[in-house]
Amino acid sequence: MSYTSKILIVDDLPAMSQLIATLLNEENYQLEFAYTGVEALEKAAVLGPDLILLDVMMPDMNGFAVCRALRAMPRLAAVPIIMVTALDDRASRLAGLEAGADDFISKPFDPSELRARVRSVTRMDRYRQLVAEQARYERLINLSPDGIIIIDQAGRVRLANPAMLRLLGSGEAEVLDLPIETFIAPDSRYDCRRSLRTDGDGGNQKRMRSRFLRRDGVIFPVEINAGRFEWDGEPMVQAIVRDITERQQFEETLHQRNQELAVLNRASQHFISSLDLHQVLNAVLEEVSSLFDAVNAAVWLEDAATGELVCWRAIGAGSSSLQGWRIPAGAGLVGCAFTTAQTILVADAQADPRYIRFVNDPSNLILRSVLSVPFVAQGKAFGVLQLTDSVPGRFVDGDVGLMEALSGIAAIATENALLFRAVNVQRGQLRALAGRLAEVQEQEQQQLARELHDQIGQTLTVINLSLDLIGQKIPPDAPAEVSRHLRDARNLVGQVIRQVRTVLAELRPPVLDDYGLLAALQWYGQQFAQRSGIEVEVTDCGVEMRCSPNVETALFRITQEALNNVAKHAMASKVEMSLRCEDGRVRLVIVDNGKGFNVGRIRQSSDEPHWGFLTMQERALGVGGTLTVTSQPDAGTTVVVEVSP
Repeated sequence: MSYTSKILIVDDLPAMSQLIATLLNEENYQLEFAYTGVEALEKAAVLGPDLILLDVMMPDMNGFAVCRALRAMPRLAAVPIIMVTALDDRASRLAGLEAGADDFISKPFDPSELRARVRSVTRMDRYRQLVAEQARYERLINLSPDGIIIIDQAGRVRLANPAMLRLLGSGEAEVLDLPIETFIAPDSRYDCRRSLRTDGDGGNQKRMRSRFLRRDGVIFPVEINAGRFEWDGEPMVQAIVRDITERQQFEETLHQRNQELAVLNRASQHFISSLDLHQVLNAVLEEVSSLFDAVNAAVWLEDAATGELVCWRAIGAGSSSLQGWRIPAGAGLVGCAFTTAQTILVADAQADPRYIRFVNDPSNLILRSVLSVPFVAQGKAFGVLQLTDSVPGRFVDGDVGLMEALSGIAAIATENALLFRAVNVQRGQLRALAGRLAEVQEQEQQQLARELHDQIGQTLTVINLSLDLIGQKIPPDAPAEVSRHLRDARNLVGQVIRQVRTVLAELRPPVLDDYGLLAALQWYGQQFAQRSGIEVEVTDCGVEMRCSPNVETALFRITQEALNNVAKHAMASKVEMSLRCEDGRVRLVIVDNGKGFNVGRIRQSSDEPHWGFLTMQERALGVGGTLTVTSQPDAGTTVVVEVSP
């Protein structure tokens, strides 16, 4: 149920309170009761009544004291109080008025008079509340930091608060009764006016962005929250208008920063996708060219040997003539950026004395704008990224920050590519040196084997034949000791001959040169099985072609090293080897059933290097092949070598 007013009845006699309640019951009031002065103060503070009917004669606290206490409370100071009392003298009435009472009703009272007075006072209180609410509303509007404007159904301004007047740069007389279109930018009038119409979606709130027009002609962005309501019986639109110039500038700046971060992230991924110097430089130039749309872009790097700057890569007008060009380190705008390690922005290079035209462009394009950003690493410049354009002032200060950020990422990627290039060059030189050393070693071993065979081997054979002749010449009655010494000499010479043959086979097995790799693997497998007791099985996969001597030697030496590792570490009982030709490449596979090992741990170990593994790998790389080792604990080891024959 909706009540018209809330009334607090204060009387120490319950019967009197019920009587008053009965008389007022038909008026649709919300009635509350208190029976002591203290209770009246407590309930009034909680309820906030619209009217208090207060008895004067109460035992604990009389009505005058209660009235004064109520008036001392800020929240209840304006609540109407009617004193209901049997005191009818002038002094009592004056005391009540001084205490803050608004009216008196004498006991016994006329029921009609009671209802009339209560009705009159509550009506006046409602009016008072409306006036107070209106004052609060007006103060709220006047003090609001946002502009507030009320528009009638004809589209004219009926009210504009001070903040709105400040936004428009106008006085109240210059705004009221004028069409709202007067203050909207021409390109925003249609959409804005349609949102500010009084007909349509009832009281639904609308939020939109538009652009308003100040009296001085300045257009500024605004955010509008508009809603429809009735004012003096007419449909109106109230709009809260906020100047969002600073917010929009912040949003634009934030959007630009986000775009720049996205560009930098994409560029970073693009730049680091390769360690090849040419690919990195191409990626750098592609990014900056697409971002700045310059006529020409180039990367200059320092030649550490000569100290000159060399144009490694260029795209755009004149790039074919510019690429590969060399200049002194301090020459031109490029050299200036390099020597100072500072960014150089020139609006018109033709007017700058530092500008030097290095090459003649067949298109006769005159370069004007120049933006040169150094590549810096460890505080020292090692190159320059330069953009040029034929339009003066093409590059601005806002481009410098983004260009420097891109240059920083590009410098890191370029430095990594240069280091990778240097490492590859050194690695190639070391590999060539290792290959040459292996080749020289093989030649020396072959020469040594030939000399052992031709000299020591023949000498031992002659000694052995001589011992046989001596044995034939010994008379039958010769002492047994002579025969025994001769037999020991023969055995010793035979043992030396076998040892020499073993050394010859190790130095350079003749079977490798005479019959090829497969036969050499089968022979060496037999020799290894006899020495180690490990079964060796060599599978012939139909490889009939002969490889180059270097390839056959490398594969044979890899096999020797692999079997040596099996004998020392694997604790295997069997080794299987196969040699086949697949897709024009020779594939050697060596598999053992030993205890295996963790390959990753071996490769990551910071202890002493595993020379056997490194030797096999270098021999494979030395002939342009690859070596792969796979193994797991308790699962054996597989060595695979692939090389072009």
